[in-house]
Amino acid sequence: MEALRDVISAELKKIGKENKNLIVIDCDMGTHTRMKKFFDTLPNQSFQMGICEQNAMSVASGIAQCGKISVISTFSSFLVGRAWEQIRHSVVYNNSNVKLIGTHAGLSDSDDGGTHQCIEDFSLMMCIPKIEVFAPAFKNETIKIMKHIIETKTPAYIRVGRSEIVETNDKFEYNIGEPIELFKGKNIALISTGEITHEVIRAKKELEKHNLNCEVIHISSLRPLNEKSIVKLLKDMKYIYTIEEHSIHGGLGSIIAQTIIGKTKCIEFKTLGMKEIFGQSGDINCLRRHYGLDYMSITNTVLEGIERRKSI
Repeated sequence: MEALRDVISAELKKIGKENKNLIVIDCDMGTHTRMKKFFDTLPNQSFQMGICEQNAMSVASGIAQCGKISVISTFSSFLVGRAWEQIRHSVVYNNSNVKLIGTHAGLSDSDDGGTHQCIEDFSLMMCIPKIEVFAPAFKNETIKIMKHIIETKTPAYIRVGRSEIVETNDKFEYNIGEPIELFKGKNIALISTGEITHEVIRAKKELEKHNLNCEVIHISSLRPLNEKSIVKLLKDMKYIYTIEEHSIHGGLGSIIAQTIIGKTKCIEFKTLGMKEIFGQSGDINCLRRHYGLDYMSITNTVLEGIERRKSI
């Protein structure tokens, strides 16, 4: 088992040794984001900006304008929340080659509570034009995304969690911008993004006990996203559930709804996410269960939806 923040750090070290134009900027969180490993290995390509996220973002843009590749990393809540204006104006508006690595996203910084749990980052990033937005769930997929963002000059944001993940299915073919069909199914589709996908896989197995064969689709690339591929996968689905460790506003559910409206046989569409509320302190599994995002809650939501439609 390995946390995706460790995967990203290791990949950046590998790339940085070969590409001296790669610069990593830390905001006094390197021990937690794992960027300290990059700093220890490549100190001449590392800049410590302290707890000054807005200034660090502007510096990252300036370095990128000088021909370098800037990578800036800290907790998603502070990266996206505190420095949103600088991301919009200094980075994306100027098309600076800056890559944002947000760790401890969603509910994953469970013990620190609502101030540190970022459940708004998709909507904050997706409302800015052009910046690419990624939320991987698997190691191999994360490595491919890292290679992609370093090779391209487009501003990009990646969100990952805190915990180690169990590699349950990472042998799939993945192309940037394409939805990943983890399991084929009929009539029912479970669509997720980020590390909550592992709960969805468990829910799929639980639903099999009720003789329900669900399609499971993982979206690691919110932008770019091939909308034609999404419609093709979902056109015959009657029950569609999106699951995200994020607000129900402006995230995966909103993106999928806008993409498929009027183009499928769907009779039930429901977004599972955070509803008009901040997070709170607690064990990550307890929090997911409390907010209806653990595998049993997902299972019960699907069963209730099917039963409700039968009674209409």
